[in-house]
Amino acid sequence: MGAMGLSPQNRASEIKKLYDPFRNIFVEANPEEVIRQKILHYLVSTLHYPKEMMVIEKQLSELPHLQEQVGQAPKRRLDILCYALLFEKLVPLLLLECKGVPLQREMLPQVMGYNSYIQAPFFALVNGEEILLGWKEKEEYRYIDYIPSYENLRGYCNTYLIHTYDSK
Repeated sequence: MGAMGLSPQNRASEIKKLYDPFRNIFVEANPEEVIRQKILHYLVSTLHYPKEMMVIEKQLSELPHLQEQVGQAPKRRLDILCYALLFEKLVPLLLLECKGVPLQREMLPQVMGYNSYIQAPFFALVNGEEILLGWKEKEEYRYIDYIPSYENLRGYCNTYLIHTYDSK
């Protein structure tokens, strides 16, 4: 097995595969998937995001908190969504979109469009070299170039977003 759980496999068709330990399947080792596996490993092993609180490569309509809205969500797949238990409710915390190319601000509308349905307080673009994490604060978007730990993001939500989740 390779570093960080990445195991490229050659098949008869010469398509390289890698094992995804989060979904327990082999997936095509395209650049975006390699990024996804690296960021998942980083989130769990370094930033302590609970594996069981993550959704990977799911249709928006398959998300637990959007079940009542089936038919309204576009038929799109998200890359990674991290949930948190806040105020005794399972809520989206961080939406991540993985890119196999250099990040550009022009890519933000894609992840922000997904987030208009998901309603995570934080969203990010990642590509293995760069991170652009954003959130809305007082009608203005703010950005940083790193992903805070799971506990730090949960703590921020507990402190500053109490009104958002108390009313739901």
